[in-house]
Amino acid sequence: MMKNFLFYKGFLLLCFSFLFIACEDEENPSGESSAVDTTRVSIGVPLHWKLASTPNTENFNNSDAINNWAYNYDRAKSALYYIDVPNLSSPTLSMASHYNRVIHKTEVYPDYAGFPTTIRTLDFAFFPSERGPYNFNIEALDFNGHLTNPTTRWGGFQKNTFIPDVILDKIEFFEFWLMDPFLENPSNEGYLYINLGTVSEDILKDGRISSETGLPVGTEPENTDTTKWARVANSTTSSDSFISDAARDEQDLGLDGLDNAGERIVFSEYLQELQLNRPDLVTAGIYDQIEQDPSNDDFRSYLNGDWPNDTNIPRRYSQFNNPEGNSISIENNTSFTLIRDPDPDNEDLNNDHILEETEAFVQYGIALHSEMDTDDEFITEVLIDEENVVNGVPARWLKFKIPIDEYHETFGNVGDFNSMQSFRFYLTGFAEPVVLRFVDFNLVAVL
Repeated sequence: MMKNFLFYKGFLLLCFSFLFIACEDEENPSGESSAVDTTRVSIGVPLHWKLASTPNTENFNNSDAINNWAYNYDRAKSALYYIDVPNLSSPTLSMASHYNRVIHKTEVYPDYAGFPTTIRTLDFAFFPSERGPYNFNIEALDFNGHLTNPTTRWGGFQKNTFIPDVILDKIEFFEFWLMDPFLENPSNEGYLYINLGTVSEDILKDGRISSETGLPVGTEPENTDTTKWARVANSTTSSDSFISDAARDEQDLGLDGLDNAGERIVFSEYLQELQLNRPDLVTAGIYDQIEQDPSNDDFRSYLNGDWPNDTNIPRRYSQFNNPEGNSISIENNTSFTLIRDPDPDNEDLNNDHILEETEAFVQYGIALHSEMDTDDEFITEVLIDEENVVNGVPARWLKFKIPIDEYHETFGNVGDFNSMQSFRFYLTGFAEPVVLRFVDFNLVAVL
């Protein structure tokens, strides 16, 4: 049983390692040749992205709060995912929307003359009025349990770059294609921020590494501490895989190290404050919903039978990045896509078993609005595809090219670009939900 799992895990790592460092033969996705010798490093693979730590910028004045729930008060719900392509052909799931449908390669690369194929987009869905994981903000909830002042909320993800120094030293720009996020809601607008450098791994800011495999299994002693945020192991090391299916069942609890019953105990202060200070939420039944999963970190597959048939794809993926219960054994999984990640969750981006708490990065800010064009910063090309029209609106794609040295702000003590070990991106400023569909999101090195 474990041999099958380890083989599957190794196969995944091999596949995604290949996807991460793109070979030079694919230096031009359109299929055209280029006189410039380039290597593209893909950051558009959702496996191993983690929830972002709160960016330590002027936008979020609670980012320094340690062992204080205020650190996550502005975190809204977000999801980062590949759409499972077979389900795009299902009439139930592929309802009329640019944000549900298949993307053909010729839509983004009209000169492509190879074998007809589709492109798997990296989709980033953001729900600014909905409480994100580990957000225990009581005062910001309206009578429906939604976050007030959605434009002040944020949601994002981060990962280690794992880029070899020989390539990192040569990176000159980011590039990606983005489907216009406002084809169905032109009044919405907001910002995409990209951080490159060193970002804090302390997603639950308590100065401790949260790691599922550090938690005790079976009759092992309860060698853990309970912080303001989580039940954390006293051991500083942990495994990068579950040792057995039995261990997985006991350890796949999310970053707080607690199942829902444990959350109701450890976060009883939060629940008591809700009952005492927000009787409107109790009367409306919102309290009962929150009590089911106080940390709001339960994983739910997009194929879960509890989703109503008319649920759109971004909503079906809205809990896909939640860490509690996101890994089940291969033998019990009818489809690999039912799981988020076969590996245990932790806060350690680079697997060095040391908690990085430093925030030192450069930041690129991109204003997103319905009238974006080549006059806007970083946009080099716009494509309108009249062959893909949904509800009378043709597809519209924008090509972004962001020179690595044209950042807008610096936070912390940033070194040279050789020390850029982490990547974080987040959305904020939106009044309503939005979906960003990226194609070929790459760091480009000129060799």
